[in-house]
Parts: sequence; C-alpha cells; structure tokens
Amino acid sequence: MTDFALANGRMDELDLSEIFATDPQTLFNAWLDGAIHGAMTGAPATGTATVGGQWTAWDGYSSGENLEIEPYSRIVQSWRTTDFPVDAGPSQIVVTFTQLHDGQTVLRIVQTALPAGTGASYSDGWKKFYFAPMHKYFRRAVASAAYGEPTKKKAPKKKAVKAKAKPKKTAAKAKPKKVAAKKKPKKKARRSK
Repeated sequence: MTDFALANGRMDELDLSEIFATDPQTLFNAWLDGAIHGAMTGAPATGTATVGGQWTAWDGYSSGENLEIEPYSRIVQSWRTTDFPVDAGPSQIVVTFTQLHDGQTVLRIVQTALPAGTGASYSDGWKKFYFAPMHKYFRRAVASAAYGEPTKKKAPKKKAVKAKAKPKKTAAKAKPKKVAAKKKPKKKARRSK
C-alpha cells in the first residue's frame, strides 16, 4: 500500500493504493453503481455510470459528479464532504484499476485540492471507511464463488406452520325416533236397531 499526503500551501493531496481480490471490471462497476457501492462500503450510496451523473456515499457525507469515465480502467470524480469549509470548492479524485497477473486488482486513488491540513484525516478515512469494508466484501464474494454459493445471503426459509386439525365432523347420532304408539281402533259403537 502506498500512502502520502502533501500540504502544498493551500491544499492537500493524497495518493493511496490497495490490492483487492477481484477483477477490475467488478471493482469498477462497484465504484459507480450506488447499490453495490453501498454494499461494498456498508453505508447508503447513490450513483450512476454516466459522465455528469451525481453520486453520494456514506449517506450523503461525501458527494460529487462523474467527470470522466474510461470503462474498467479509470474514473475521475469531483468529491467533497459535509466537513469541507463552506467556501471550499470540491476536491478531485482519479481512481484507476490495474489488473495483476493473479487476477487481483490494484485500486489507486489520487486526490487533489483537499482543504489544507485535512490530508491525513482523509487518508485515514479512505482506509477505515473504504479499504477495510471493501476487503471484507470482496473476500466474501470470492469465498462464495469458490463454494458455489450465491454472494448474497438468503434469509432462512420459514417452516410451514401446520394448521391445527379441526375436529372431524362425525355423523350426528341418530336420535331414536319416537315410535307412535299404535292406536287401538276405536270400537264402533253398536247401533241398536
């Protein structure tokens, strides 16, 4: 990893490099796609892969615009945080992606025009809030691919809850029928003649 911050009177500059266990295309796409960027850093992000497109990271803490995009090799963005002085313009980052012979990628970030005296703090921020969670994200992706598992964890399946068995309806017991008592025939009254 390379790291240095220079104070050149009014502005600081950074030059950071880190190796990630993924290919340049995957890393490039993750940098520009808001949903993947958020997953890779662990914080909400928005973004698009178009020049002039606006982006945010870390739930709006940093934001800017895509100034140049060279697919899978280079991205230039304006960049500022909510900590910048109100009168400070944006800094600029140039992010490059270089594939190594073993399939890994060197990610290099050169950042210019940072407010004076902030370089060391932002250098630490890149390491803590980007590089560390990115390593975890890409290690999980590599491990999942090696074992043929999907990269996203699936929620455990819910067990089907059996409905309580309703008591079976049994045929109603036949009530004994009332047997009508046989009526005795009435004796006919004899008529006298």
